[in-house]
Amino acid sequence: MHQKFIIGVDIGTTNCKGVIIDTEGSVRAEAQIEHNVIYPQVGWAEHNPEENWWKTFVLVIKKLVSQGKVPSQKLAAIGVTGLGPNLIPIGKNGKPLRNAILYSDTRSVKEIHYLKENYGKEIFELSGNQVTTQTVAPKILWFRNNERENFKETEKILFGSYNYIVYRLTKNFAIDYGTAKWTGLFDGKKLTWDQKICEGLGIPLELLPQTCYATDIVGTVSNDTAQEIGIPPGTPVIAGALDSATETLSAGVMEPGEAIIIYGTTTILKVVIQDFLKDPRLHSDIHCIKPLKYFLGGAMTTTGATVRWFRDNLYKEEKQTCKTAYQILDEEASKIPFSGLIVLPYFMGERTPIFDPLARGVIFGLTLSHARSHIYKAILEATGYAVAQHIEILRENGINVTKLIAAGGGAKSTIWRQIVSDITNVEQEYCDTLGAPFGVAFLAGYGVGLFDDFQKIKEWIKVKEKNIPNIERHNKYNKYYNLYKNLYNVLKDSFKELHSCNP
Repeated sequence: MHQKFIIGVDIGTTNCKGVIIDTEGSVRAEAQIEHNVIYPQVGWAEHNPEENWWKTFVLVIKKLVSQGKVPSQKLAAIGVTGLGPNLIPIGKNGKPLRNAILYSDTRSVKEIHYLKENYGKEIFELSGNQVTTQTVAPKILWFRNNERENFKETEKILFGSYNYIVYRLTKNFAIDYGTAKWTGLFDGKKLTWDQKICEGLGIPLELLPQTCYATDIVGTVSNDTAQEIGIPPGTPVIAGALDSATETLSAGVMEPGEAIIIYGTTTILKVVIQDFLKDPRLHSDIHCIKPLKYFLGGAMTTTGATVRWFRDNLYKEEKQTCKTAYQILDEEASKIPFSGLIVLPYFMGERTPIFDPLARGVIFGLTLSHARSHIYKAILEATGYAVAQHIEILRENGINVTKLIAAGGGAKSTIWRQIVSDITNVEQEYCDTLGAPFGVAFLAGYGVGLFDDFQKIKEWIKVKEKNIPNIERHNKYNKYYNLYKNLYNVLKDSFKELHSCNP
């Protein structure tokens, strides 16, 4: 077979990453560009779809094409993945009517309460998920209630950063089943928009895009777009999927019982299961592979974002050093056995398992003897406690997590992975793959028939490092873990009071 090439791009929360791979899984080019989140008010989080997504996508594509030196006639397909679920209203002129409201945005508290009281049970049965800030339905209600003119002008609503890029590439609106499930308007078993819920909420079905498998070809690169980005017109484009699903695929996690932990802006824990299963404390999700499989797990909103917050605000990398700030902080933290502190990593509320948009970050136990290394290590430990809480709930559902595949940018940190293994008493394998863009490139290759079996990707994955739990440290961490769980219960009413005090 003549060699073909595939582009995969991940439009993430803080950066855009892309790769070109061939049909043997070799990476021919890679590129990355950072972008920032817009925080207009406390608890709000937005991206400008054109500035943050499309422009960085175009720059990444141009870098990939120039580096990869791939003949245009050998480019087989494009796959795009990214952050979500978000709210992106598109007007009748085909342009966004406002900034995208991101998955981490907590402005729709009133709408969440309304939906919980009136439709909470129905939405949970349909989607397997509680109504939370992660659900798009309350964001749509907030948009309708607070920006009525924009809502009237809305032609379509999109939900993932990649849905917008796919639309810009092909002029077609489409969404994969896994992302649709996060709206609260989609039946996770029947794989259709639920007419009754939509009618009850006054959300016209025609505002919602068509749903499909992540691997379905939903269009081709249009002539004008091809000229702008330097890709041949007519190149097939697949629907794509959430970055958490494509990152999971990139690590070869696809069989029931296999589990992944993704160290990203948000820390995500997913276990593959055969059938639709739900627990009100966890997230239920759909994998991006065929035939469909499901996930049960959770997402911790700002565990990874808190690490970056610490770096950006409380530590400035010295000049005259070849080490990154993260490397220096990791080295400092490795010199102390335990932080002696408890951090609640709820810096923008929390999703699973507490589902509390009003929760806030806490550093508990500070004394004058603590240095920045203690606080940094406590932030890393907070991820371990949060993951342990999820594993405990999974076991209550009969799902025994005995090994985790570690992925995501933060997984490069050996100390972070070791802390999580020590706290959870679960072994981790770190596969140094290129993550979500690599996974969505494989999806695109499958979509155009270059691969006929998802197991193929496992041939390309190599375990780089293993983290074996230290039982002595685990027993010590257990005492802190109990404090971690109790601390939220003590403070949750105070979080509500703090919210009422804020303007």
